[in-house]
Amino acid sequence: MKLLNQSILFTILSGCLSIGMISCQKDIVNYNDGYDDQLSSDGPPVIEKVSTAADLNATITSAALTDMIVLQGDNLAELKSIKLNDVEVDLATVYAVRSRITLPIPRIVPTEVNNKVTVETAKGITEFPFEVKIPNLVIEGLYNEFVAAGDTAILVGKYLDLYKLDALEGKFLLNNTEIKPLRSVADSVYFIFPSSTANGETLSFSSPLIEVPRQVKFREKGISMLDIKSLSAYVTDGKASGDPAILPGFDRFLRIRQSFGAWSWNGIFWSGFDLNEAAVLANPKDYYVKFEINTKSTASISQGNFILGGDRQETRYNPAENGALNTYGQWKTMRVDLTEFYKDASQGNGTYLKTGWNTFVFSYQPTVDVNDDFSVCNFRIVKK
Repeated sequence: MKLLNQSILFTILSGCLSIGMISCQKDIVNYNDGYDDQLSSDGPPVIEKVSTAADLNATITSAALTDMIVLQGDNLAELKSIKLNDVEVDLATVYAVRSRITLPIPRIVPTEVNNKVTVETAKGITEFPFEVKIPNLVIEGLYNEFVAAGDTAILVGKYLDLYKLDALEGKFLLNNTEIKPLRSVADSVYFIFPSSTANGETLSFSSPLIEVPRQVKFREKGISMLDIKSLSAYVTDGKASGDPAILPGFDRFLRIRQSFGAWSWNGIFWSGFDLNEAAVLANPKDYYVKFEINTKSTASISQGNFILGGDRQETRYNPAENGALNTYGQWKTMRVDLTEFYKDASQGNGTYLKTGWNTFVFSYQPTVDVNDDFSVCNFRIVKK
């Protein structure tokens, strides 16, 4: 009797479960009906606007290398290729659907500029006006123009690799003899200058993107602005404890090793020089003041001003305007426009430099309390 009752109960439960399953099946939704993944196109591609990836509502007409942009329009899926000017975009870096394409602007300088973006899909091809801003090549010169011959010389600047000034495609001539770089990075090319390299020799360089060779000088003497031998304070011969290695070709330099209070005014030297070159006076904007500086790795220059120039002492020059200046115990060439330190807008040539004797003053005013240890040497006027 008990077994019979259990069988009847099982039958009743099974029937109820079946009825419940049938009832549940009525609630199932088919999510594939009408779904559009935007991965196909219905016709030729159309670009209606370009925006940034951060703001799809904005419209832009230009952008810089490495910027992320979005092409908006229709039929942009099934992408086959995309170009900015004549630079092909790596499709592995692109996200494309029917209504938009998101892509980074390649860090490549085009050989031909048409200021257009060109999109090709499986259904057609289209162009849209768009400017890619290409930075100009910047050549600063040799990191240390007075490096010892036979040592490593470094050509420095900005965007050298963009313009193919590198160990692979750059062409470098030292005094008309080809010289091969040791290595190159984005902003520097490294060489060993032969020990026979003479003062004033020219390093010229070109690449597939630089038709007219550029040039820099090795150890260009220029017009000396300072006789260190006539000074006494801060002068050292490189033999004192903690002195950096002396600048090749010199026997003295100025070492400023001292604590200074914020906004204190500190005279480093008061000197002068004779100027008799008519070309400098006629076109002072065509000339630099150059000098070499050497900082201890533990005492970078971060906040403060060098007041370098004539006795008016009006112009302040911050050697660390782009961040802390640290040469890590190596000499580095600094370059400043000559007119910056002898500026006079009332004069026809923009400066109060004159023929004959000109005062040359160096004062230092940090803007915070500092414990400095830096050296300077070889102040000179050199043509740009």
